[in-house]
Amino acid sequence: MKKMYLTMAMVLTLTFVLTNDTFSRNYRVNEIPNGSVNRCQNCHINPNGGGPRNDFAKQLFINGFVQPPDASGHVQWGPVIAAMDADNDGVTNGEELQDPFGFWKVGEAAPGNAAFVTLPADSQSAPLTKLKIDFIGMNPHVGQQFGVRVVDKATGTEVARSVLPSIMNHDFDVEFEDVVLLGHSYQIDFYADLNQNGVYDAPPVDHAWRMDADNLAGETQLTFNHNTGFTDIQWPYNLQIVFQGMNPHVGQLLEIRVKDTEMDKEVGRARVESISAPAFTVNLPVLMLNKNYQVDMYADLNKNGLYDAPGTDHAWREIVSNPNGDATLTFSHNTSFVDVQWNYELKFQLGKMNPHVGEMMDFRLVDASDQSEVSRKKVPVVPGPEFALALPGLQIGHSYFVDFYADHNKNGTYDAPPTDHAWHVSVENVAGNTIANFSHNTNFTDIQFPTGVRLVGADNGDIPRAFALHQNYPNPFNPETVINFDIHEPTNVKLTVFNTLGQHVKTLVDQSMAPGAFQAVWNGLNELNEPVNSGMYLYVIEANGLRETRRMLLLK
Repeated sequence: MKKMYLTMAMVLTLTFVLTNDTFSRNYRVNEIPNGSVNRCQNCHINPNGGGPRNDFAKQLFINGFVQPPDASGHVQWGPVIAAMDADNDGVTNGEELQDPFGFWKVGEAAPGNAAFVTLPADSQSAPLTKLKIDFIGMNPHVGQQFGVRVVDKATGTEVARSVLPSIMNHDFDVEFEDVVLLGHSYQIDFYADLNQNGVYDAPPVDHAWRMDADNLAGETQLTFNHNTGFTDIQWPYNLQIVFQGMNPHVGQLLEIRVKDTEMDKEVGRARVESISAPAFTVNLPVLMLNKNYQVDMYADLNKNGLYDAPGTDHAWREIVSNPNGDATLTFSHNTSFVDVQWNYELKFQLGKMNPHVGEMMDFRLVDASDQSEVSRKKVPVVPGPEFALALPGLQIGHSYFVDFYADHNKNGTYDAPPTDHAWHVSVENVAGNTIANFSHNTNFTDIQFPTGVRLVGADNGDIPRAFALHQNYPNPFNPETVINFDIHEPTNVKLTVFNTLGQHVKTLVDQSMAPGAFQAVWNGLNELNEPVNSGMYLYVIEANGLRETRRMLLLK
């Protein structure tokens, strides 16, 4: 299975120029990360330098990453050229040169491991290796379905998955050829369908586990012995989109995004740089059970690298309803075009985050013009010094800022610096999909991050005589509402918001509490601190074996 990477356009304004230089310049070797490993062969067909340039060098020159416009031009290494894939082998230029996010600068020590460096212009040269997992003592699960997925910790990208219809023996192995990268770290999630209903259920209904494979140094073989240390891996199902009859768009860019319609939240997107054939398939592992999804896509008919409403470009919308597992959407080219009002994506890349490895980080993207929140993303555990996340919602010509913090004191919520570490980063005048790099620093800013929940004691002085849950106010509400409840004896209290389908939205309270009258304040954010849709919601309190439920209405 080949690993696919998406390339992005950068918002920063650069003066892009061309040059006719066709001979090697030794200083350029020192202007790309680990350039000394392959020297002139990085950029020239001739290993000794001089003569025609290879595909990587053509990217540098044609796209303006060599400046100024003469034979003495210098390489402008950075996140955009690092994100490109010159030889179309599924591995980016940056990964080939051990600087995946383009953080390295001239004069700094060579990044990564020089032994893993490969040629960014040679599709036969890539730092991919094999991962094999031996499963031992799986006797309780013989005859059951078994699923395994491998996720790159730095990007959150699924690079491989395998689903066995039935475990045949108590000892077996699962092997992935050429899908993991040398020097990278991975999270391996897997489950056995214990109740044999054909889908994943959180433990203990099904049995599920998580393993780590960090800093791979070569072909890797892991061993897992069956145990009861289960983990809820929240298995996502695969959406396979089968395209047919795309003859009018061969050679054009195709972009796809998938949105959870109930939460009005984008859950994933894919980018095909150039459609190679009329029929092809795209996989997006983004589905959860019994939800509804909107699939928007467009082909860049006028080849300007951006979305234009039909008929300048061709765009479509499809619906995937209530998947009960992996789903296939078959799409045949047609002229029933829809203006999908495409937005673009900010790929936010963070480096030198060593002080916060293992901590939670929360991010929000805000439109600078009206201070409206565009999207939000939580990273439950920082996986390493370098990692990336995607924040969708960019509009061309707009400016944005990213407010984010690391939960340095690990109390699960935002506290102003220096208790937590927080930053405010601007992204100006975007021109499409955008990459922004951030390196850790101590220029902290109190971003007053909205968490969505506050718990306060009501000022009445008396201990309540009975357990009670009161109607929220205001109701209907926007943007926030107050929920009062009474506790008459010491107990653990859990106050939870659900939608009308019974799906969990937000836990407002889950802690031991002394007797008293309390208020929980909710401002319509879900567990990922993302805004929820207008509609009816249920709030449920549980304490000392008692349970009460009431309804509230959010209107935007």
